[in-house]
Amino acid sequence: MYDPSGADDGHEWVEVYNSGASFDLSKWKLFEGGTNHGISAYAGGSNLATGGYVVLVDNPSKFLADWPSFSGQIFDTVFSGGLNNTNGEVLILRNDSLVDIDSITYSPALGANGDGNSLQKVGSSFTASSPTPGSAISGGSSPSTSGGGSTSTETSGSSSASSTSSNSGGSYFIEPKISVSAGGDRVVVASAGTIFEGRVQGLKGEAITNARLVWNFGNGESREGRSVLYAFPYPGRYVVILDASSEIYSATTRLIVTVVPAQVSVSEVNSDFVEITNSSNIELNLGLWQLTADGQIFRFPANTILFPHESVAISNIATGLAPSSPRAVTLLYPNGTLAAAYGTELIVARKTAGVAQSYPQASSPNKAQSSNTVRASNSSSNLLAAPITALSSTSMPELASFGMLPWIVGLLAVIGIAVGAVLLIRGSKGTTTGYTIIEEE
Repeated sequence: MYDPSGADDGHEWVEVYNSGASFDLSKWKLFEGGTNHGISAYAGGSNLATGGYVVLVDNPSKFLADWPSFSGQIFDTVFSGGLNNTNGEVLILRNDSLVDIDSITYSPALGANGDGNSLQKVGSSFTASSPTPGSAISGGSSPSTSGGGSTSTETSGSSSASSTSSNSGGSYFIEPKISVSAGGDRVVVASAGTIFEGRVQGLKGEAITNARLVWNFGNGESREGRSVLYAFPYPGRYVVILDASSEIYSATTRLIVTVVPAQVSVSEVNSDFVEITNSSNIELNLGLWQLTADGQIFRFPANTILFPHESVAISNIATGLAPSSPRAVTLLYPNGTLAAAYGTELIVARKTAGVAQSYPQASSPNKAQSSNTVRASNSSSNLLAAPITALSSTSMPELASFGMLPWIVGLLAVIGIAVGAVLLIRGSKGTTTGYTIIEEE
């Protein structure tokens, strides 16, 4: 229900149907408006039973005022400024591991725009009809999933497709098919491994675990398996195709993967923590990335999320790291390649005694750069996801803007002084014709 008749504010909702095993929906997320929104149980508990319907509402009080006879489960969530009525948007249901389970891309062209209807899943497509929150569409049966896992995200109930259908009094046979899902479209970081997981369902909606799945990542590379870890080496937009086959049946699905550069830096190192900064416009998942110092390695837990344009301080107590110096700290991708390194200090300010444990700080997006130090840092203009290496102690960025000019000027000056000295000596010898010894009494 993205555009109810009358006011929209607080009156919008999304319905979810569970065709799989019972689970706790409050641990999942609803991705909407570019954000993973939390889902909180409001009425009926947090457990979604097999064959159960629930509604995710923007405002529980307003929903109950609109539907006073509703007695089913209600979950409270957030819609970023309301569901989009003008262009539509993508809604994704993600599990507790932030794996995309099911998604819908709706638009007003599908209908239900302000006329009192809602978009409801019928078979594998959505159609506008009178809403029936908390139950299947009137006269229909429980919806079949689209191959996206144990749930089907929808704005009302729907009926399963039958094997025959009437058309002008006749009937035709619908070939039974298996279905496959690869999750929804996503944004990932170049060079960082991303888990792609496929799910296959049989003719009756049962899970098929022994199907063959082949992934085509749209860049000349492919992998085989139900769950694969893949890292796109370069930024761009890729169409990922997943082909599934089981005995004589096959199915294909696709998703769009947008790959962006990793704009991440090790922005501060001291005796208490290591600070990491995400300078990009998207969330960065540091899960399974590695933080190293002096040969010691700390691996981030799965789903360690860093917000856009924000920094996080990683306690040295939690990591077990004890950096001997800031330059000893590096951040590695899950595959072990370098993602960022703390910038090498080029000009060292004199320190007083007793401050050996206070490391110099690198510049970061939210910290002013020290006037007596120059650091290396990741640049947002870095178009490729090439690892950022620290500057060596012999680097001279102060001279980089002048190129070889200072060296040439210095060499010419030395040559000029030498030539002048030679000419002066020769000139002195040319004017001397002899000498006289004067004896003094």
